[in-house]
Amino acid sequence: MKPPAFRFRSLQARIVVVFLALLLTVQVAGYAFIHNAITDNARRHAQAELAVAERVFGQLLAQSAQRLAQAAQALGGDFALREAVATRDRPAIASILRRHHERVGADLAMVIGANGRLLADASAPRGSSSSATGSISSSRYRWAKLRSWAGWWSDGASTNGSRWSLRR
Repeated sequence: MKPPAFRFRSLQARIVVVFLALLLTVQVAGYAFIHNAITDNARRHAQAELAVAERVFGQLLAQSAQRLAQAAQALGGDFALREAVATRDRPAIASILRRHHERVGADLAMVIGANGRLLADASAPRGSSSSATGSISSSRYRWAKLRSWAGWWSDGASTNGSRWSLRR
């Protein structure tokens, strides 16, 4: 069976339907154009803001790295720490590290012996050297974070080869 054909009985009805269809077409085209323009503008603006944020973040990281490198150099020149490392006085090393750690505001401060054993850790509880006696495997995450972010090297002045200074 054939569907009934829609027929307009007057010219006025035909004109109204054509104008409504034309108006709907113009509205849809205008919406699509404006939507695309707004989306493109938002993307460009977001990319520009992200580029600025990336530059600012890079500068902050560089400043932080420079501050930590200066702090590590100051720690490397600390005679009391050198003496404590040379004598392997773990409570003294931990105390000096803790003071330096708090003064600098670093996330991590530790002394690693040449054999890879942890000599002292600033996060150890006060009066305890329990975390300072373990191997580096007990602090693997923090050590990996430290190595990947800042790098590490031997001071050269240490008599027992302990690594306790940082540089980029």
